[in-house]
Amino acid sequence: MEPKANLMEPMNQQVLECDPMQPDRRTLALELAGTVPVPSPFPALGWIRVILSEVPSDELNHLGDNERAEQARKLLLEIVHPVHPRLTVTRVVKLTDLAAIFIPSDSKKPDIQDGEWLLPKDIESKLLGALKAAAEMKSLPLSIPLIRKPAVAFLPEAARVLLRAEVGMTAGESAEYPLLMPGERLRDIRAERACGSHSRP
Repeated sequence: MEPKANLMEPMNQQVLECDPMQPDRRTLALELAGTVPVPSPFPALGWIRVILSEVPSDELNHLGDNERAEQARKLLLEIVHPVHPRLTVTRVVKLTDLAAIFIPSDSKKPDIQDGEWLLPKDIESKLLGALKAAAEMKSLPLSIPLIRKPAVAFLPEAARVLLRAEVGMTAGESAEYPLLMPGERLRDIRAERACGSHSRP
């Protein structure tokens, strides 16, 4: 098994090696401060989609550019991470919580130093383009791709996330599947079971 990549090590090295007067690198470093990659750990990648299920198609069709931009800031995104043929993890987040998106040049061999970075203004521009294309569709889909390549999103550590896991399993497996309560972590539940302690109601 290959060792896990240290996400920040190459980025810090890259920032230090570049011209410190380049504002784009300084801006990127500031945007990434206090964030976590989703999905994680890197080089895990996901598909980032815009949720349109709560947007009336007639309303989207008649919005002007400024109104569409205002509507876009209220939308939710879903980050779909195919972990395994039997497991897909989807995280729903607010568009306004996104600090950055990284799109690796080669999704099969992601390298944090080789790819495209999208900051909030770039993300909003991509979203407006996607909404404009969606408005021309005869029927509005439930979601549309924000970008058409797998990527990793960066969110503040305290950003609110709605997590949904779709797991293919038997009825017997599902009966024993641990459901996490707010504030719980799976590793804590496993530790409790290993010690024979059952503090959950």
